[in-house]
Amino acid sequence: MPKKKSDCKNCDDLTARLDRLEKRLEIQEESAKHWKKRWAIVDDKLRVAEGEITLLKVENAKLKKVIEKKDAQISSLQKKLFGASTETTPPEEAVDETLEAAPPKRPRGKQVGSKGFGRKIRTELPVEELVHDVNPNQKHCSKCGCKRTELPFTEDSEEIDFSYRLVRIRHKRRKYKQVCACKNEQPIVTAAAPAKLIHKGMFSSEFWSHVLLEKFLLQRPISRICMSLDLHGLSVSEGTIASGLKHLTKLFARLYNAILHEARHSTHWQMDETHWKVFTDLQGKANHTWWLWVTETSNVTVFKLDPSRSSAVPMKLLNGIETGIVTCDRYSAYKPLQEQGILLSYCWSHVRRDFIKLKDGYPTLKSFATKWIKQIDDLFHLNKLRTSQSSAELDVHGICERMEKEAKRLLKRKNLHEEARSTLVSLLNHWSGLTLFLKFPTIPMDNNASERALRNPVVGRKNYYGSRSIWSGNLAVMLFSIFATVKKNKGDPRQFLNRYLKACAENNGSPPKDLSPFLPWKTTLPEQLRMVH
Repeated sequence: MPKKKSDCKNCDDLTARLDRLEKRLEIQEESAKHWKKRWAIVDDKLRVAEGEITLLKVENAKLKKVIEKKDAQISSLQKKLFGASTETTPPEEAVDETLEAAPPKRPRGKQVGSKGFGRKIRTELPVEELVHDVNPNQKHCSKCGCKRTELPFTEDSEEIDFSYRLVRIRHKRRKYKQVCACKNEQPIVTAAAPAKLIHKGMFSSEFWSHVLLEKFLLQRPISRICMSLDLHGLSVSEGTIASGLKHLTKLFARLYNAILHEARHSTHWQMDETHWKVFTDLQGKANHTWWLWVTETSNVTVFKLDPSRSSAVPMKLLNGIETGIVTCDRYSAYKPLQEQGILLSYCWSHVRRDFIKLKDGYPTLKSFATKWIKQIDDLFHLNKLRTSQSSAELDVHGICERMEKEAKRLLKRKNLHEEARSTLVSLLNHWSGLTLFLKFPTIPMDNNASERALRNPVVGRKNYYGSRSIWSGNLAVMLFSIFATVKKNKGDPRQFLNRYLKACAENNGSPPKDLSPFLPWKTTLPEQLRMVH
């Protein structure tokens, strides 16, 4: 209803003005409602966007860490493939540019002009004399024809020859006929048959010794062994060699068990493991990856092949043993041994590799890791001097104390790099085992002996990938153990294997009843059966 006009003009103007203001207020309120609704929508979108940005920031930080870790892994793998194989720290290079370039390094070996030691006479090799005569026309004087007189001495020189010879040995057994009239006598007697390693086999024990050495010491695949034999005139199939090896497996079980038994009588073991393929399907096992375990003692080396990498393997080997020390890496499979009283001495080389990975993979941690590597290098160096220098004993203990305090101090920092923190936490978690060598000076600081023992089988793994069957895998670990033990005791694997297989052949293709002459840690071998160094 329109408002009634009053008689006062001023009142009418005020009323009209009030109406206009009310309309403007209504418009502003409608506009405010509209913009509030728009603001609420935008605010909701902004909140969602801020949440997404926060999530993306967190994800981006995680991805940066993943990329940094992957870069470190790539750097580590590239170093394994293309870097130097040694783990020694290279000497520090001079930084002063004003210094002149160092002269080139002296070449290795004997220097030109220096006095030599003379040619080494290989007295351990057999000698075959070959006489060389002069030409017939030189035996007479060229002018008068008078015959020359031969001198009682010769001018001698030597060379080393190699002769690979495959021979068919035809055994002729003499037969004797009875000529007397005596009764109950055998009318014809024949010489005894030669000893055979495999009944009715066509290969001698020396031949099988050659095959076993080629396969399990020199790590050549059977196909290459057959190719080598073919080059020397003998064509033999891989199946023939494989079936012969399967027959020989039973000959080494007792000897292998004797080595295993001797290993259990030690008080210090070094253990390690690596993967090995066995191309046989096992129920419940999804792949062909088995594990080759090695145990090093002072006088024997034992290999064992197992489908798993679990603690059951070392626990079974040392079952019932309550005292002793195992030197190993920080793999958890060895830790249950502590429950039965065995002490674990952890490898410092593995700790050093952790810091090398930090130095090579994380540029921001290079200075941090280099300091720790330097301390570990000093620790290795001084530990070697403990037996000869009394001051080295205090220095070794001092370095260990400083490293422990430094690790605890650094772990209190909140801004410590995640990978550095992980490395230091692992260091302190295994500290009692890492410092066990302080209490027992004869215990090595590293596990390098067992790693070196695995090198030769690893060459075989690269050459022939592993084993086709379980029996061939068992034969491999038995021969690996025997050859490594013989070499550890300064024996010659070829001579040892020839003697052992000959004894097996003389025992009708079975292991000799008395193994004592074939236990390398007990037998004093003749000089000609020892390795030449």
